[in-house]
Amino acid sequence: MMVARHFRRRLLILSVYTLGFVISSFSVVLASDFTGPVVSVLDGDTLEVLHNTRAERIRLSGIDCPTIRAARNVDDSTRRD
Repeated sequence: MMVARHFRRRLLILSVYTLGFVISSFSVVLASDFTGPVVSVLDGDTLEVLHNTRAERIRLSGIDCPTIRAARNVDDSTRRD
């Protein structure tokens, strides 16, 4: 009984890792390449780029920046009058 439980746990962990790898690989394949001028910077990791006369939002992967609202809260709390 104990061996079966241990085997099921290892199988579950392996399945989760495999699923995560497949999902991350699939998202890289779906990424498309295009060029265009930057219309605006929404946050530290989000841009709007003009593509075929339409603004497309681009989120930079692997970049962890605070949102504009969070940055303002930090500035307000550390401000000296």
